[in-house]
Amino acid sequence: MSKIYIPTDTQAVTVAFLNNLNTVNSWRRDVGARWRVDVVAVDAVTHERCSDDSDHGWAVVYGVPGASGGFCKWGAAWHVELAHRDPHWDGDLIELHVLREPGE
Repeated sequence: MSKIYIPTDTQAVTVAFLNNLNTVNSWRRDVGARWRVDVVAVDAVTHERCSDDSDHGWAVVYGVPGASGGFCKWGAAWHVELAHRDPHWDGDLIELHVLREPGE
């Protein structure tokens, strides 16, 4: 039997924050149902800082479309928003993975 991973408190907050993008997406007329996010906590520790700006904090969110690095939760939300604005992207499921911060 496989072990069930219990996310840290910080991961749980980040997962809830990013999953809320689905709620925001559901009422936006300009977006419609073009995309939704599926966010999961992963049993791994990040060792990088946010790709947008290292002062943002740890790069805990991976899987943002078109990104090669990780982002803090705020940076990830912004880049998901940018992805949906891209007129060449036809929409899809965005799978985001949330890692632990060092020391968690």
